[in-house]
Amino acid sequence: MEKVEFRIKQEGVRWEDTPIYVVRSFCDRKAILDFAIDIVEMFQTEVRWNYKGVSQGHYVNEVRK
Repeated sequence: MEKVEFRIKQEGVRWEDTPIYVVRSFCDRKAILDFAIDIVEMFQTEVRWNYKGVSQGHYVNEVRK
């Protein structure tokens, strides 16, 4: 299980300054992406996720079709 942090894009705020929305544990990358897409669909804005303790971010802004 990997702990993953999710941040929701805020207009005019750098990603580094965006507060963490939620931290959850996942077993695989597909589950992480599915959860990130759920957040995108809920808030209608870009989401960044990264493994806890790792600064490399992954960005999601697509919705399911």
